[in-house]
Amino acid sequence: METDPMEKLVDDVAALTRDFIPVITDECKAMYRFEYNLQKKYADRVLTLVKDLYDDVLKELVGKKSQMVKEIEACLKEHSQLQQDLHLTIEKHFRDDDPLQIILHTLNDDMKAYREMKAERLKTLADLRKKETELCDLLGVEPLVITSALPSETNLHELDQHIFVLRKTKIDRSDKLNMSRERLNDMMRRLESVPSTEFEKEVCEGNLSVFKLTEQNMNKLEDVVVKYETLVGEATERVDLLESKLEKLWDRIRLPDDERRAFNETYYGIGRSAVSALTHEIERCEILKRANMKSVIEMVRKEIANLWDRMTFTTEARMDFNAYFTDTYNEDVLELHEMEQSRLEHYYEKYKDLFTMADKRDHLLSKMEEFAASAKDPNRYKNRGGQLLREEKERKSTEAQLAKIESQLKRALPEFHMENNGPFLWRGEDLFAILTAEKVPAPKTYSSRQLNVQLGTKRMTPSSSNDSGINMRQLSSDSILSSYSRFQEHIDAGSSPAKRARTPAKRTPSRIPAPRTPGSKTPRRFI
Repeated sequence: METDPMEKLVDDVAALTRDFIPVITDECKAMYRFEYNLQKKYADRVLTLVKDLYDDVLKELVGKKSQMVKEIEACLKEHSQLQQDLHLTIEKHFRDDDPLQIILHTLNDDMKAYREMKAERLKTLADLRKKETELCDLLGVEPLVITSALPSETNLHELDQHIFVLRKTKIDRSDKLNMSRERLNDMMRRLESVPSTEFEKEVCEGNLSVFKLTEQNMNKLEDVVVKYETLVGEATERVDLLESKLEKLWDRIRLPDDERRAFNETYYGIGRSAVSALTHEIERCEILKRANMKSVIEMVRKEIANLWDRMTFTTEARMDFNAYFTDTYNEDVLELHEMEQSRLEHYYEKYKDLFTMADKRDHLLSKMEEFAASAKDPNRYKNRGGQLLREEKERKSTEAQLAKIESQLKRALPEFHMENNGPFLWRGEDLFAILTAEKVPAPKTYSSRQLNVQLGTKRMTPSSSNDSGINMRQLSSDSILSSYSRFQEHIDAGSSPAKRARTPAKRTPSRIPAPRTPGSKTPRRFI
């Protein structure tokens, strides 16, 4: 059995003392007269030194123990904090009577993995916070609040999702910034303008990588885009009006097409140079127009007459436009003609479908009249077997088309009446009243078998009692245009008596609203 180390230490120290004291005594005797007092003095000195040595050893051990206790207390505190931070339980694998070193070592072993877990979370948090800080600074938003010193896995996931949203916001705003920059530069180029504020310069000319994508800046950017879109819209509208006016002037002075093309190819767009060129060209054409006033007015009269024809105006309705019959040729007369032309064009375009259907109905009625006349022909069956079948088929098709057109008109005309507080007039008569009051008789119908029988036997002339035809209605005149009374005051003195006598005394309300719309124009390029 092995000897206890501490008991052995006592024996070794005792043996060392027994061996060491005689040596000390001999040395002292060699130096001094080693009397009792001197011997006692040296004995006390040696004892003090030995005691001090033991005290130092004990003090060192007590210090180490105290330090170890402190370390254990710190570990226990850390152990508790880890459990709290990590929201889990960390088991202790030591007994209370275990030596302090064992307890300390066991505690460190128990907490090693959890310390690493905590360190990893803190590192992840630091990395995420760094990314978040950069994005928040760029976007001008507040960071996500995490109250605990050590974030949980849920906290880290929420922070990661927050960063994902911030990145998406950054991408969206960056895309919007780039597109807005391109759009602004394009609009400024078209307007022939430059940035007018420091913010516009920063957006259009600055380094976009350092542009702060804050909500405030994005709102300002949107306002700038809207501002220039408005300017482009206004410039486009202004150029459209100038072009429309110029096109009319070109038509009035009969400017050759090659000169028009040359101008349009040289001056296009909505910039200042284009506006200036259009303005100068209008001024030039106005001078030419005034120099050729009569021919210009006569040209407009031809266009008005063409519109009257298309809308089947009666003579009385046409005479309501007094200016048409004056011998005076000046700016006022031309303006009235242009106003009337614009009004008629707008009216025709607005109700073009009705005019088209009414005109098609006239065409179909003419065809039905031809069929009716053909049905009265006593020689219609002579050597025309196949032709008769084709005519009968065409007649039925025409009859069906006519019924369809009239049905469409009956549905559309009441709406026109409500919108205009009056009927739709065709050749001076209420077309809806005609459609609802009359039915066009159709010629006698023969089946294919009946026609074959007729052709295979003695040809017979249809009985006069079976004759059928379409009598075209004689359309009476009715006025549909408003009187130009103010103009009459200016032109009565210059009009010939014969022309004035043609103006009817009676006036009927116009069925045509009087908005002024731009005329047709040659397409131009916009870049």
